[in-house]
Amino acid sequence: MTVRLALPVPERNERSITVAAAAERLGCDQTTVRELLRKKLLTGIRIGKTDRPNGVRVKVWSIEAWEEQHTIGGDSGEPEDKPPPRRPRPTRHNQAHDEAMERLKAWGV
Repeated sequence: MTVRLALPVPERNERSITVAAAAERLGCDQTTVRELLRKKLLTGIRIGKTDRPNGVRVKVWSIEAWEEQHTIGGDSGEPEDKPPPRRPRPTRHNQAHDEAMERLKAWGV
């Protein structure tokens, strides 16, 4: 006899919003949202009365998942420690470079 345990399924916001609203929430252009839908990186549905509806709505849970997956840095509210400024690398020149620079200086360039 097999016993199956029911795992809790996380609640998803099944509400859907327009492409324009999704673009505003993500801070990008509507064409970017449509491209993410085409590539199936966001989930959406078609809305309309015809056989081939043109209206598109984006699932809020897919936007939330996208934001969570592409978040950079922490969300702790504390200021992040900035790394120390990078020092420029020392320039390394070969002998031919040094000789060419000397000739240029001699010519007054």
